[in-house]
Amino acid sequence: MQSPHAMLRWLVAERRRLERTIGHRPIGAAACEVFDELIRRTRVIADAVPVDAAMTLDLINRHFGDLADTLMLISTTLRTMADLTQEGADAVEERRQPFLRFVARVESEGYAVADNLAVTDTADWPTLEESGDADVRVQLAAERIARAEQALIHQQRIERMAAGVAGIENAYAQRIRDLIV
Repeated sequence: MQSPHAMLRWLVAERRRLERTIGHRPIGAAACEVFDELIRRTRVIADAVPVDAAMTLDLINRHFGDLADTLMLISTTLRTMADLTQEGADAVEERRQPFLRFVARVESEGYAVADNLAVTDTADWPTLEESGDADVRVQLAAERIARAEQALIHQQRIERMAAGVAGIENAYAQRIRDLIV
């Protein structure tokens, strides 16, 4: 009876593919956890039935109910997980696009946004000592202070937007994890 073994091989292959493609994201990690549970349940049946076992009435009586239940669980879970994954990806993308546009706007204003979301001014400011005029020095100092304050304002908004994206992604990841019963 090869069906539990074939299903097990397919689940393992799909889990590996999923981990390679989106396993680094919260939704992908949650989906991998669901696959791990489905693999565990399928392995229980596959381990109980030799791959080359002939289909006998005794084998059917002992394992067919478990196999049918497991295949139904796998089918239902994967269908629901696919729907949640797509819905989550769409929701995250909808929230991520304004975030990316804002980051691009901030960078176009002469700020750098680091991977840790820190915003810094990239303007090439002359040193205050280079300017002999006191009024110019005061003006440059005021502009530096204003841009530093603006960098902080931008950083706070970027952090809030990033937290919003992460919140949506984490909520969908939890919904996917909740498929494991």
